[in-house]
Amino acid sequence: MSAESSARPGYRPEIQGLRAVAALLVAVYHIWLGRVSGGVDVLFVVSAFVVTTSLLRRAEADGRVDLRGFWGGMSARLLPAASIVLAVIAVATILLLPRPIWQDTIRQILASLLQVENWNLAFSAADYLTQDQTAGPARHFWALSIQWQFYLAWPVAFLVALKVSTRRGLPLRRVLLVLLAVVFVPSFVYSIVATRSDQAFAYFNTFTRLWEFCIGAALALFPVLVARQRFRLAAGWVGLAGILACGMIFQVSQVFPGYAALWPVGCAALILVAATSGSRFGADRVLATPWLMRLGDSSYGLYLWHWPLLVFYRWFSGHQSPGLIDGLGILILALILARLTTRWVDQPLRGLRVEQAPPLRLARFVALALAPALLVTTAWAGYVTVQQRHDERVVGADHPHYPGARAWHADFAGQVPTNVPVYPGMLAVAKDWPVIYDDGCYRPDADWQRQRCIYGDPRGTKTIALVGGSHAAHWMPAIDLVAREKGWRVVIYTKNLCLFTAVVPGEPEQDRWCREWNEATLRILLEDRPELIITTSTRGSGGQEHVPEGYLRRWEQLHAAGLQVVGLRDTPWMKFWVPECLGLKGNDHATCSQKRSVVLADFDPADTVRSRVPYVHFIDMSEYFCDASLCPPVVGNVIVYRDDSHITAAYSRTLAPMLKARLEALPAASPAPQRTVDRRF
Repeated sequence: MSAESSARPGYRPEIQGLRAVAALLVAVYHIWLGRVSGGVDVLFVVSAFVVTTSLLRRAEADGRVDLRGFWGGMSARLLPAASIVLAVIAVATILLLPRPIWQDTIRQILASLLQVENWNLAFSAADYLTQDQTAGPARHFWALSIQWQFYLAWPVAFLVALKVSTRRGLPLRRVLLVLLAVVFVPSFVYSIVATRSDQAFAYFNTFTRLWEFCIGAALALFPVLVARQRFRLAAGWVGLAGILACGMIFQVSQVFPGYAALWPVGCAALILVAATSGSRFGADRVLATPWLMRLGDSSYGLYLWHWPLLVFYRWFSGHQSPGLIDGLGILILALILARLTTRWVDQPLRGLRVEQAPPLRLARFVALALAPALLVTTAWAGYVTVQQRHDERVVGADHPHYPGARAWHADFAGQVPTNVPVYPGMLAVAKDWPVIYDDGCYRPDADWQRQRCIYGDPRGTKTIALVGGSHAAHWMPAIDLVAREKGWRVVIYTKNLCLFTAVVPGEPEQDRWCREWNEATLRILLEDRPELIITTSTRGSGGQEHVPEGYLRRWEQLHAAGLQVVGLRDTPWMKFWVPECLGLKGNDHATCSQKRSVVLADFDPADTVRSRVPYVHFIDMSEYFCDASLCPPVVGNVIVYRDDSHITAAYSRTLAPMLKARLEALPAASPAPQRTVDRRF
C-alpha cells in the first residue's frame, strides 16, 4: 500500500493509479456505504506484483536478493507513518473516547506495531465486518499486518528459490512459479473451506489470503501481455469496471475471502496484464492521469487516516453513516492528512537511504520509527493496569455499598450511597464475563467436542447442567454461588452463538457446527442424567421476545427421558453498548436507561406455552432488571450490562440470593416414563 518512486526503472504509472482507486474505494465504501469494497484484495495483488518485479530485476541482474536492503526500504516507507498514526489514535482515544474501549484499543495498537493485528482480530472475534460503532480506530491495520507478513516471508522464499535455481541450473522464474503453485493451491482451497465454516476468522487469516499475493507475484514472473490493442483495451476496462462494482455486487464482509475474492483479484490481474494499451481511450490512460498519480503517492496515508477519522466521527455524531457533507469532510481531511504525512514523513525518509545502512543503524531506525506509538501505548497500558487494581481495592473495602440486584428490595430504599464509583470500573466492565470464558468452557464457533467443565461443589451429589448460548452462560456466576452454598455440582454445556434448540420448519436454520453441538449435547445429557437442566426459555426483546418452537421440541425430548428442565426468561436486550454510553455520560446514568417496552415483552412469553409443557419450570427474573417503565444500566452501584445484552459477572453474582430462592421453591421432579427419544433435528 506504499507508493513507489516514479523514477525507478520499469515504472508503470497505471499501477500507481490503480493503488489510488483501490484506496479511494476502501475509504468511500467505509464512509458512505458501510460495506467492504474489495479494494484491499486489489492492493494485495498490486503489492505482490511490484515487490516480485523488484526482487526479480535485482536477482537476474546480479544474482542477489538483498534482504537487508529490501526490509530496510520497506521499513522506511511504511513504519514511521504507521507509528505516527497509531500514536495519534492512542492520544485521541485517551482524550476523546470512553474508557470501556481503552483496553481493546491498546491491544489493537500493540498488535498493529507487531504486525499481527489480523490475528488479534481473528482470535478475538472482533466485529470489524459489521462496521458497528464500537469498531476500534486501529482495526484497519489488519490488512497492513497481512501485507507486512508477506513482505517478511516472500523475500526469504525468493532467496531460497534463487539458490535452488543456481545449484540445479534451473530457470529462476520456473522455480518461483512452482513455489507459488505449491502455496496457491492449499491457500485457495483453505480459503474456500474456512470461509464456509468460520467466515469471520477466515477474513483476517493470513493463510486464506496468500493465494491473492501468489497471483500478483506470478503475473510479475510471466506478464502475459495481450498482443492486440483492442484486447488490451477490453481487458483494462473490464478490470477497472469490475473493481469499481465489486463491493456492490458482493457483500464482501460475508463471503470473502473464498472464491468470491477471485472477482477483485481477477480484475486487478486484467489491468496488470493489459499494461499500456497505446490508446488514449484505454483504462491505463485514465489510471495514469496526474491527479490519480498524485493520489497514488498518498494512497498509503489515505488508508491509514480515513478509518480512525470515521470511527471518531461515529462516536461524536451518533451516526453510523455520515451524510454527503459530513462524509466529504471526513474524506477531505483524510486526504489532507495523507498528503502531509507523505510530504513530511515519507518523502524525507526515502532520502536517507536506510536500506543501505549497516544492520545496527537499521535496527536503531526501526526502533525510533516505532517509538512514538510504542511509548504512548506502553505508558497508557501501565496506567490502565494501575487504575484497574485501584478499582478492585475500592470495591473490596466498600462492598456493602454495592448491593446490585438486592437494591430492588424495599429494605434497600434510600440505603444505597450515590457518591461511590460504579463497579466494575469503566476500564474493566467490557471484560467482566463469567470465568468459563477464560477457562475454555464456552465453546468457540466451530468447536463442539465433548468437554465437561465442573463448577459449584465438585463433590456435590446433585448435578445442575447449564446449557445454551451466551445468554445462558451469563447466568453462570449466580448459579455457581448458589451451587456452592447448596452443595450442588454444576456442569457447563455452552457454545458461542448457539441456542439449545431443535431445528424445526419455519425457524432460522442453524449452521452445521451448531447442529452438531446440539446433537452431541443432547446425547451427553441423556447419558449423564443431571438432576436439573437450566437453559433460557425466551429469545429476543420487546415485541419480538418469544419462545422458539425448537425450544419446546428440545424440552419434550428431555422430559421424555425423565429429566427436569428450568427455563430462565431472557434478559433485556438494551440495543446499545451500555458501558460505552456510561463512559460518555459520566455519572448521568439515567440517560443510558432503556424503556421496558423496548427490551421486554409486556408479559413473559413462556406463559403462553405453559399448557404445552407443564413439566418445565419457568423463572422470570425481569423484576431485577426493570421497573414498570424503565430498565436502568446501573443497579445498586453495579453495572448491569457489559455490552448491549449480556449482564456483567458482577451483577450476575448479586442475583444469586434471588435465584436461589426461586430454585428452592421448585416442586420435586415428577418422573416421566422412559421411552424412545425423538432425536430428529
